[in-house]
Amino acid sequence: MKKITLFTILTLQLFGSSLIAQTATAPASGDGTVGNPYQIATLDNLFWLTQNDTEWDKAFIQIADIDASSTTSWDGGQGFTPIGVELAPFGGGGPEFTGSYNGSGHTINNLFMDRNNPAMFAHSNSASIENLGLTNVNISGPSTTGCLALYFNEGTINNCYSTGVVNSGAFSTGNLARTGGLVAFLGVNSVLSRCYSTAAVMGGRQVGGLIGASDNTSITSNCYTTGSVTCSGSEIGGINGTFFGTMTNCYSTGTITGTTFVGGLTGYNGGTVTNSFWDTQTSGNPTSSGGTGKTTAEMQDIATFTNAAWDFANETTNGTNDYWSMPCGGNNYPKLTWQNFNLGLSATGTDTRTECNSFTWIDGSNYTASNNSATFNIVGGAANGCDSLVTLDLTIINSATGTDTRTECNSYTWIDGNNYTASNNSATFNIVGGAANGCDSLVTLDLTIINSATGTDTRTECNSYTWIDGNNYTASNNSATFNIVGGASNGCDSLVTLDLTINSVSDLTTSVSGVTISANNTGATYQWLDCDNGYAIIPGETNQSYTSSTNGNYAVELTENGCADTSACVAITTVGILENSFGDDLIIYPNPTSGNFSIVLGASFETSVVSITDISGKLIDCKTIIQSQILNLSIKAPAGIYFVSVLAGGKKAVVKLVKQ
Repeated sequence: MKKITLFTILTLQLFGSSLIAQTATAPASGDGTVGNPYQIATLDNLFWLTQNDTEWDKAFIQIADIDASSTTSWDGGQGFTPIGVELAPFGGGGPEFTGSYNGSGHTINNLFMDRNNPAMFAHSNSASIENLGLTNVNISGPSTTGCLALYFNEGTINNCYSTGVVNSGAFSTGNLARTGGLVAFLGVNSVLSRCYSTAAVMGGRQVGGLIGASDNTSITSNCYTTGSVTCSGSEIGGINGTFFGTMTNCYSTGTITGTTFVGGLTGYNGGTVTNSFWDTQTSGNPTSSGGTGKTTAEMQDIATFTNAAWDFANETTNGTNDYWSMPCGGNNYPKLTWQNFNLGLSATGTDTRTECNSFTWIDGSNYTASNNSATFNIVGGAANGCDSLVTLDLTIINSATGTDTRTECNSYTWIDGNNYTASNNSATFNIVGGAANGCDSLVTLDLTIINSATGTDTRTECNSYTWIDGNNYTASNNSATFNIVGGASNGCDSLVTLDLTINSVSDLTTSVSGVTISANNTGATYQWLDCDNGYAIIPGETNQSYTSSTNGNYAVELTENGCADTSACVAITTVGILENSFGDDLIIYPNPTSGNFSIVLGASFETSVVSITDISGKLIDCKTIIQSQILNLSIKAPAGIYFVSVLAGGKKAVVKLVKQ
């Protein structure tokens, strides 16, 4: 039986823990086709890609920035496992990455590798890698060492960059070990375009800030490096250590240190270098096997590059692809336009304004008319730190003017706060922003003041009068006033003064003598009335006195001072009394009568004797009534004239009674 020692168990545990330090998680979206690429969103998705070589011919797109800090503990400390099998320099013998990887502008940060032939993509053939940034990398290996790609054949790398450290262990030996800040070996028919590296690169031989070595069919264009490049052996360059192929529009500024074949741009040059430069001052190298050396001042002058046909933003002479931009503010080297940080030439813009009457612009001029040609340069005014050339597009519109025509009563408080009591056509007031076009509105007042009307309501009324003020006046008044709002013909108020004369009938009393009633007022006109007949006029009775022929209630209407009034009704009850010793207390009613009648004696008598005779003296009826003050009697005889005799208490009365 095989013995298992404690050491073996611990070793297995440690080895096992390194194997499970990462998790392979398939992308949640995509099927790997060009139209629907796998979506790489996490480090676990990226690890899944390293572990599934059957997917290396597929399309991938990175949809988020990825933190790869944990790769320091992967694979027993070797870190990230390359995509594409580690093969001989020109392929053969295992699966390579032949698909496409689009970083879509995202980054992979803190990627760690310490292994043989390290790079994110070890061997690629006919692949496409673009729009990806590897930041703060820490990549090292014993020999050939790359960052983004190790051996890259028949493919394209566009818009990619690296920062951090790329270190080949061959640095200490000076042995052949292609080492590049982005690509170790740019192979057959491969294109590297619009890429850069700021990584510090160290190696033994064939070491470049961007590419360690390249094939004579390779193309490198529109790239730059700024990191230091150090080589213990030979063939070291700012862009490429051992260069074959074609290089166009590239530059390098980093410090270059080596032994032989040391160049500011290329170390060993077996290809064609066109319109490419290195900084002779910052690199510490006055020579290069390829390219043109420039001072720092020249390297920071855009004319150096535009004169060499570099295609910059904001110029069209060298093309319209706008690969390059020059950061503003001075002391800057060109940058790739896709980097999008404070890049570009001077900005231009238009200051479009609509102002009222006049406008003082940034150039200090005061414009009173529209202008679309004035310009002003703001030094360092652009967002990218460059100058900003501004063109004025000014429209001048005028303030409005108008007249506020008003007709008011007595006084008027206008918008200026003043109270006007007289007509005015000269006052003005400026309403800020009051015009329809947003400008001020200057208003002139045209005010006509009209006065409220006054008048007197002269009236002569009888007894009392209720006026428009609601008061009832019973005496003459010439001081009361009332304001009728809007009552004047001009629309103003009307102030009315009351001039009231109250007249009345001076005396409504009457006097009675027998059956004659007299008005005591001697200065009036008279009309006697029958109270019992609805105050009917008694025809012809217009004298001061009235003698009744029948008993009843009578009044007189008196007209005096234009007023008419009626006296109180007076009862006449003694018509037909021929003899009377009972005095005024004797009343007989009704007379005439239809049969029944009553006699009021004024007092109750123990015995009252009543006799009725006709006009011939014939006794019709005779009655004795005991203890009565009112004698209720009747005549059964036909209509005619009768005489009623009353004897009571030694008193006697004879009354003429008419029966109808």
